[in-house]
Order: sequence, then C-alpha cells, then structure tokens
Amino acid sequence: MPTSAQTNFRVWVLLPALICLGWACWLGGFRLHSEPGETGVFRFLTVFGFAFAGYGIALWSVAGATWNQHNKLTLWAILVSGLILRLFLLPAGISEGVSWEKIQADLTGKNVVWDRFLLYDHDVWRYLWDGHQQAVGVNPYRYAPAELEPYASPVLTNDPQLEERLFPSDFWRDEWEYINYKEIPTIYPPLLQGTFRLSHRLAPGSVLVFKFLLLLADLGVCAALAWVLKELRLPVWTVAIYAWNPLVIKEIAGSAHADAIPALCLVLALGMFLREKPIQGSIWLALGVLAKLTPLVLLPLVWRKMGWRGWMAFVLVVLSGYAPFLDAGGALFQGFSVYSREWVFNPGLFELFRWLALNVMPTVNPSLPAKVCCGLLFLAVVIWRWRRPVHSPQDFAENWLWVLGGLVVLSSAVMPWYLVWILPLAALTRRFTWVVFSALCLLSYWVYIRGDGIEEPWRLGVIHAGFYLTLLLEKGLRTED
Repeated sequence: MPTSAQTNFRVWVLLPALICLGWACWLGGFRLHSEPGETGVFRFLTVFGFAFAGYGIALWSVAGATWNQHNKLTLWAILVSGLILRLFLLPAGISEGVSWEKIQADLTGKNVVWDRFLLYDHDVWRYLWDGHQQAVGVNPYRYAPAELEPYASPVLTNDPQLEERLFPSDFWRDEWEYINYKEIPTIYPPLLQGTFRLSHRLAPGSVLVFKFLLLLADLGVCAALAWVLKELRLPVWTVAIYAWNPLVIKEIAGSAHADAIPALCLVLALGMFLREKPIQGSIWLALGVLAKLTPLVLLPLVWRKMGWRGWMAFVLVVLSGYAPFLDAGGALFQGFSVYSREWVFNPGLFELFRWLALNVMPTVNPSLPAKVCCGLLFLAVVIWRWRRPVHSPQDFAENWLWVLGGLVVLSSAVMPWYLVWILPLAALTRRFTWVVFSALCLLSYWVYIRGDGIEEPWRLGVIHAGFYLTLLLEKGLRTED
C-alpha cells in the first residue's frame, strides 16, 4: 500500500503525463500527415512514442493512488479525458490543415478533403464505398470495386443508370480512386455494413461523420468496461488501460478503423455471460461475429453457458444478419477467403515457421507449413483454455484473452488495429503484456519507409520477441506474487 507522500507524488506526476499524451494526440490530429519515407514515418513514430511515454506514466500514477480505487469521480475523469484525446485526433488526415470550409465540403459531399492515408491507414475508403453501394441498391459483396470502374466497367456499360447512381459527381470518382485492393470484394461482415450504410444516410461519403460514429462506439467500449469492472469488483482506474491507450485512439479516432464495434460487442457479451444471462450474452456474441468473424473462436469457451436457448438466439441473429446479402451467392465470403489465404503483415511466429520451411522444404510454398504449425499451436491454446477450470470471473475473462490474443499473434496478418478488441480483455485481466505489445506494434508502420511492403526481420524480431519476453516476465512476476 503506497504511503500518503507516494500518493501525492503520483498525483503530481499524473497531470504532466496526461498533458504529454494530449499534446501528442493534438499533434497527431492537427500536424501529422502520412508522408512516405523516413522523415514522415520517423515523425509519426516520435509523436506516438511520446504519447506512449505519457500514457505509461499516467497509468503508473493513477494505478498507485489510494483515492481512486472505486471512485466515480475518477471514472468520469478518465472517460472525459479519453474523450478529449479522441477529439484531438478526429481531424487526422485532413489535407493541408483544418478549416471550416473543408469540414463543410466533407459533410456535404462537395470535395474529398482528406489524404488517402489517415495516419498511414486507408481502409475508410472501402467502408464509405460499401455504404454507398448499399444506398444505390448494390450488394457490396457482389462486385469488387475494380468491376465497377467508372467509364471502363462492362457491368456499368450494360447498365448506364447504375453508373449514374454510383458516380453522380466527381466526389465519388475521387473516393473510388482512394480504395486500395480494388480487385478484392469487401470482407466486412453485415453489422459493419449496417454501420457503413448508417454513415452514408447521415452524410454520404463523409469521413468525419463516420469517425463520429466510431467515436461513439469507442466511448461505449469504455462505458461497458466500467460496467464489467464493477461486476468483477476491480478498481475503476483499470478503464484507463483502454481509454488512454494511444494505439486505440490513433486507430479509431485517427485512422477510422471500425474495430471499436466488435470490441463493444465482445465486452457486452462477456459482461452478460458473467451475470449469468446466457441469451443476452449469446446475442451480443452473435453481433460480435457479425462485426468480425474472429469471435467464432470463443464458442468452445461458452457453449455450455449458452444453453439451447442461447444457441438458438446466436444462430438466429447471425442468419438474420447475413440474410439481406445472400443474393451475392458464392461471392459472399470471397473477400474473406482471399484475405485469409494471402494476407501477410507484421507476422510473428508465422514468419519464423515460414523461414524454416523455406530452408527445410525449398520446393514447397512456405506459407502452407507455416499456417499448419500456427494452426496447431492455436488449437493447443484453445484446448488448454477450454480444459482449464474456471474458478472466478477473472478466469473466464482470461480464457477469452488467451484465445483471441492467441489468434492474433499466431496469424499471418497481425494488424495493429486488431488490438482494439484485445485491449479491453487485457484491461479486465490487467495483463500489461498487451499494453507493451500495443506500443511495439507501432513499429509495424516502419514498412512505409521503404514503400515496397518488405518486412525487415529485425523489426519483426523487436515487435514479437518483445511480446513473448514481456509475457514471460509478467508471468514470472505474477508467480512471485
């Protein structure tokens, strides 16, 4: 238990730490741009390095203070400060500075006023395009964007009215140009498609409105975390692990990734299962699957808790979500199939196994044995956590963390924004290895220095060896306690 003097010291350290974090977020929102090459990437990493320094000191300060353990004022201070940090990053990506004229142009669909990359990420253009397709009556799973190229698509040549609806102005041609991997159909499940459609209904093509929707979901994650923490009787400062995390703030408010939506569903599902409400838990888990297919791996951990009513609710919700898109036929999961087969980014053990396969079996595609090895390891993790006795709510939450976290680190594509739906579970179990990993994953953006997509072995080693070493260190420290 810290003394009064230690608590006062931590309180005085907290304010400058939060100022440092806020300053870095303000720079990220108003001054940083996704410039390729060393200068831009170094500037980005430096700013968010300062953000993580402030974040780490702030967590240390608030965790050690004796006054904050179950204080509602502390919770509100964390939530409000988290909101401010997110608001700082909302303008990230606006070309050549923020102005009221540019905001109006974005909200009215007059001009595209954003850079193609929002802090080195550009998935938002696919989101907006999917919403636009639905608005004009096109199933977003049916066509890859390349199949709807303006002035060149056979589909549009045979249906000039559809071309007029899809491209009523240069605004939509410009947004179409910003989409990456145009040859691949969308991979995003129905709940996200509904979010894209809602954003389009509010303000067609607006990045800012879409960011506001994600901001609401992100704040919902913070509120849901506070609710589950109360159920677990954990101190309220734990919300700050997620609410103040710079990577979460950057990926949601800065880069407009949609992963706050599955994160919200997962936290609410966990909370419902902990409260012995299997039907509600099953519904939220199904919504999580409709936002991201990955929560399917949690079914072995909850199948007994769900009961037959929960299973019926789960299946009904999932089928209802996909029903409006079934006319896509075999194309419904085509994008996901391509992604799961071919995508490689920031790999950890997968890359090690691939290197070994390349040297041991040079005539075989090295990705195949690497996927088999990682798949077997993941299966072992699932069986281990499935067989592990659950003695407390924390054990149940930790099982979720191990399975979802194992899926992430053993996959061929370890996207930084995937940690958005891992960090809430890390907060609930207070596993700081994932906090360290969220900082290390910033180095994955180093790839933009070269611009050729090649992953340097030293960088992958720092990120993933750092994760496993921190995991072992944390385990050792907990064993000593």
